[in-house]
Amino acid sequence: MKNNDIVTRRAVALGDFDGMHKAHKTVITGAENTVIYCVNNKFSLLQKSLFKKRYPNCVFADFEQIKHMDGEDFINKILLDRFRAQTVLCGFNFRFGKNASWSAFDMRNYLEKKDVWVRILEHLDFDGEPISSTRIRKCVSDGKIEQANDMLGYNFTFESKVVSGDMRGRTIGFPTLNQHLPSGLVVPKYGVYESRTFVNDKEYKSFTNIGIRPTWRLTSPLSETHIFDFDKDKNLLVTGTSGSGKTNLFRNIIMNVLINYTDTKIIILDTQSINYNDFANVCEVVNGKDDVIKKIKLLRREFEERVKNGNRERILVFIDEIYEILEIDNSIDEDINYLLSLGDKCNIHLIVSTDTLSNDDMVRIFTNNNTCKISFYMTTRGEYNIFLSNIVNESLNNDGMYLDSDKNLSRVIIPLIGDDEIERVVKYLNNK
Repeated sequence: MKNNDIVTRRAVALGDFDGMHKAHKTVITGAENTVIYCVNNKFSLLQKSLFKKRYPNCVFADFEQIKHMDGEDFINKILLDRFRAQTVLCGFNFRFGKNASWSAFDMRNYLEKKDVWVRILEHLDFDGEPISSTRIRKCVSDGKIEQANDMLGYNFTFESKVVSGDMRGRTIGFPTLNQHLPSGLVVPKYGVYESRTFVNDKEYKSFTNIGIRPTWRLTSPLSETHIFDFDKDKNLLVTGTSGSGKTNLFRNIIMNVLINYTDTKIIILDTQSINYNDFANVCEVVNGKDDVIKKIKLLRREFEERVKNGNRERILVFIDEIYEILEIDNSIDEDINYLLSLGDKCNIHLIVSTDTLSNDDMVRIFTNNNTCKISFYMTTRGEYNIFLSNIVNESLNNDGMYLDSDKNLSRVIIPLIGDDEIERVVKYLNNK
């Protein structure tokens, strides 16, 4: 904003404007070409960078310059000399001058003598209580984001560079985006939230985990956002040694689908019979190796019928530790291959995990069906290269490498999903 643009303006809105919530917006409306003068540059609900984008007519005060001014000096030097205000707008609780000694009503009495109109806005209520930045911050920190959004008049939002392991500051690919929360921004209660993520102006449904990652040696909160794009990720094969993160990845994707793709049927085939029982009320969970084998064969028959009748209901099938099933009955290779090749026509997606790559047929089946892959930690570099069909120059621990169907390789870190978060989401879905 140019200085000569400032002095031509005639209306000035005064306030802290942290977050620019609904009550603030009543202050900045009602006058054309209003200069928004932010008196105290503390932005805990809306980043200064986003504030500037949304309100280009905003001027940020040098608080060190004005904090020792008495009320009269502030009015004369800032409002009259700098902005040449003919109208001043502020909230009923606005205070200014050294030690906040002047009120909005003091300013009105002073400026009325100079033919300057002062409009003082009364408070705006939500659920019977005045809307305030303090109240919104508490809602955010308590995890009551919907209430906070109602008072803000928009969704709680932040922007930050994507970070990835030791490659901080670089953009990584799907399925996970990791970001530090901006400095000064109020931190939401740790947990999992439904979210929307914008990448190159494209909006994705997602869910975001807010928390601290001890494995990264971080003491500040990190935002980890998972995006699952059915149009891109047709099928997924996940590998890694026991305990490297495969089950946690499955839980992440299941949570994302439950929250954002309510028209999708989820079938979980759990050979361990312990990892996914928390989802039993909202997903079809089949436990035990023998029952899993039977279900795979039944699914093939069901999918054959879908081809005949044109059923396009989206189905997502998770098969945990498939190598254990193959050891019992390797005939399901044919069934899996059939389902993979048929899925794109019938809107069916398979997400499969394995501890070992010893079964060459399985790797071949998934490779031939243009499947995306994620590799967590494996014991040798040769295993990485066989699985990913790419040169991996480093070993992996709690993060992994993601190879999409276009053969692009990216580093990923998966948010940790606790049992309590699953319980919360399942309870929420059952009560809808």
